[in-house]
Amino acid sequence: MVNFDLYFNNNVVGPAQQVRIGIDQQIVLQAQMPLNTTSFSMELSDGWHSLWIELCDKLTENQQVNEDHPTNDTYIELQNLAINSSMMNYFLNDNGYVVPDWTHHKDVAEWFKQQHGSVPEKLEKSKFLNLKGKYYFHFSLPIKDFLDQRIKIDPVYEKFYNDPIDRYIALKKKL
Repeated sequence: MVNFDLYFNNNVVGPAQQVRIGIDQQIVLQAQMPLNTTSFSMELSDGWHSLWIELCDKLTENQQVNEDHPTNDTYIELQNLAINSSMMNYFLNDNGYVVPDWTHHKDVAEWFKQQHGSVPEKLEKSKFLNLKGKYYFHFSLPIKDFLDQRIKIDPVYEKFYNDPIDRYIALKKKL
């Protein structure tokens, strides 16, 4: 069983919008904003998986505009994620990205085209959803292996970090 704890920062302008959260192709939760925290558990096999968060059906009423510039907007941002009690806050941008619904936000797509020459397929290193779309976070299980591959500890200090758990594992084997 894999345990997930998600922590959000969000703002709601106008009617509250729906947020869907899922793993791979399975919807785990559908909730109405504002959403500050949520937790769930599910069976997952070892290997690569994708956690996704979708901001659904954003309307023009979900944004306050002053002289063609947004002054207050509906958004949700993943602040932190714990997988089996291991915090992923340092990986949320590196292992995640946002895929906006460009057909719903044609004005923003046009802005990208004018400013950058093309519309990006996805917004790399972003965890901020103020456009209708999805945030994806890719991770692999077992989570310890995933973290060991990404967090490099100098061999001189490695024993200091792993010593208590090594002693516990040795004691558990003796019992």
